[in-house]
Amino acid sequence: MTLTNNTQLYSDPAVAGLAGFGLSSLLLQFFNLGWIDEGPAIYIGAIFGGFVQLIAGFQFLRLRDNFGYAVFISYGAFWITLPLILVSNHFGLFVSTSNDIAVLISCWALLSILFTIVAAQKNLALFLLFACVVLGMVTSVLGNKGIAIASTISAILFIGAALVAWYIMLSNLLKEQIGRDVLPLGRGVFQLDKKE
Repeated sequence: MTLTNNTQLYSDPAVAGLAGFGLSSLLLQFFNLGWIDEGPAIYIGAIFGGFVQLIAGFQFLRLRDNFGYAVFISYGAFWITLPLILVSNHFGLFVSTSNDIAVLISCWALLSILFTIVAAQKNLALFLLFACVVLGMVTSVLGNKGIAIASTISAILFIGAALVAWYIMLSNLLKEQIGRDVLPLGRGVFQLDKKE
């Protein structure tokens, strides 16, 4: 998808942001499930999940898209913060306890609920992405509180969010390449009436 502004043509920054979110989420959940060590999750999370999403967010600012700006800046900051917490804990600097992490993720869940409300108006795929993120965060908090199955459910939900993010990314890429919708994103779950 491209957006035009007079004679200037801009690429859709969401494709890079969604790619970074998807890969970072997958690797973090692979680590949480014990399938990989923390190295790939930390480095990809900080660079591809963090900095790439920040760059995408700043591009949305230029396009005057407040939703894209807020989402990608926020999640970019999250993906930079999370590896910093893991590294800090490893070296005993500004240690975050399990309770601290649970509070942090709870706050992020609240912010994500606000994004979910807006996403629900845009399209079904975006709503599903944010719903998986919110439910993944809630079950992650429960996992941090000692409910073991909740951690596994959280990982599954975040893997689902990653795959939906990549689906949206691929839909946008194919639409630009082919010139029409190939992978449907669905209608919004609900629409608030705009003031006329």
